[in-house]
Order: sequence, then structure tokens, then C-alpha cells
Amino acid sequence: MMRVELIGLSIIVLLTVIPLALSLLALLDWTKARLTHSRRRWWILRLAIIADIVLALCLVDGFLLEPRMLTITRISAISPKVASTLKIVHVTDIHFEMKTSLTEKILVAIKRENPDLIFVTGDIHQLGKYDKSQFGDFLSRLCSIAPTYGVTGFDDELALNEGSFGKLHLVNDSGAALSIRGTAVHIKGLRASKRPQANSLSLVLMHSPDGIPRAARERRLVLCRPYPRGTSASSILGRDSDSSQYRQAI
Repeated sequence: MMRVELIGLSIIVLLTVIPLALSLLALLDWTKARLTHSRRRWWILRLAIIADIVLALCLVDGFLLEPRMLTITRISAISPKVASTLKIVHVTDIHFEMKTSLTEKILVAIKRENPDLIFVTGDIHQLGKYDKSQFGDFLSRLCSIAPTYGVTGFDDELALNEGSFGKLHLVNDSGAALSIRGTAVHIKGLRASKRPQANSLSLVLMHSPDGIPRAARERRLVLCRPYPRGTSASSILGRDSDSSQYRQAI
């Protein structure tokens, strides 16, 4: 498991264990007070109530609100390697199970952008369960908007083994060289060894941000899943990586 995933898992464990532990302590304190006729420590109960409220809000956000939210972030960059305007849509961690209002929102939003390229960086379907027919239809509609390239994530091995990715060009261990309106573009997965031409716009697709230090040393522009909420880039990258190295990629 990658370091980023361990950080996220640790946060989830803490958010679950702390409220349960405080609730148990409050119950034990109440039982002790009833049996020994001693005074209750009300601060434990207050902390337990606060922790339970926080846990409840996190569950509401995680299961009801966030799965239905579509967040779009726009980033612009100027490069001498780009002959004319190049629009790229980057999608990650869809966790597709079945057709929903959110998956329709994703397709409508991407089509509205009219991109030149679409990149998908892993966890495309939900781990262990997804409607194969609806998943294939979703990818087919996505790939019909623009040429689509991607890499698999931790949850995508089932679809990979079943050959469910259709027209999505996977570049986990390979690369692709394109020319779009005079701009040379080289797309590769992190494990691919082929190096791009010096004048091409070099893009690396990966699922986890843990691979960023290696891509930085190779001076490539990286597209991957975002960092977990509350986790700083510097804490994940460590001291050996230098973000200034990305400047030569674009």
C-alpha cells in the first residue's frame, strides 16, 4: 500500500476509533458512578458527544454528499512547446459502480469543455463490484468525446482482467506519441521506459502521488490523483524532490 493510502487509512481509523473509545469510557464512567455512588466525570461524556457528532458528519459527507458532488478545477499554463491552445481534461477516482446522476454529470461536463485529450488516472470502477455493461457504456461515451488515455489504480484489476476498458488507451507500461495542431505530445505511464523527444510536451500519468519524486527527477509534467484532504505536498514528497524541476516539462 502506498504512503498516501496509509495516511488516508490512518485518518479514517482515528475518526472511527476515537468516538467509539470515548463512548465506551463514558459508559464505563456511568456504570461506575451507579455502582459506587461516586460523581460522574461529565467531561468524558461531553467529549464523547462531540466526537460522535464529528463522526456522524463525516459519514454524512462520505456516503451522502461527496459521492454526488462534481468538483472542477481549471489550471492554465503557457509553454513554448505548445503551438496552439491545447485543452486537456483530467479525471480520477470515479469508482464507477453503476450509472448515476454523478456519472451523467461527468460526461456532460467533459463534453461541454470540448477537450483535445482526456486523461483518466485510476480507480475507474469500484473495487470488486461494478455493472460491466453500464461501465462499458460509460467508457464508450467518454472515449467518444476525445482520445482518452489512462492508467489503472488499486481497484481496477478486475476490469483489467476482464478486458472491460474498451477504447480507453492504457499506458501503464507504455507510451503514446501524438501531434495535435502542430504540438508534439508524449504520454506515458510511470513504469514506461521510452523517453520523449526534446521538443515534445511530456506528460506522465500515474494513480498515486507517491510517484511524483521520480517523475520530478525525469522532468515530466505529472497528472495523478490529488493528495488526501489535510495532507501537504511537502510531507508526501519528502526532501529529495524539487518542484522547480517540473518547469522544464512545460
